[in-house]
Amino acid sequence: MTPQMDLRQNIAFIQEAETAVTLTLDGIIAINRINAEVVKYHTCLQLVSQGLERLMKLIICIGELEQQGKLSERDEIKKFGHDQL
Repeated sequence: MTPQMDLRQNIAFIQEAETAVTLTLDGIIAINRINAEVVKYHTCLQLVSQGLERLMKLIICIGELEQQGKLSERDEIKKFGHDQL
């Protein structure tokens, strides 16, 4: 069976991937711009962690799509929570 996603799922998946990349890159760029006088590590690290968490959830979804041939429902995906490791 070939894994399938409908159009709505494809668009949502692409948007989530773009958001994950944007958050991660914005966080990394912000970390590189921090100077000794202005310390905003928490905000920068929060961006990176949110981006990586979203990326890990996408990877889990891809694995389920390959194994089951379909994506899990939203409630199932939310059960992953923040504990990705």
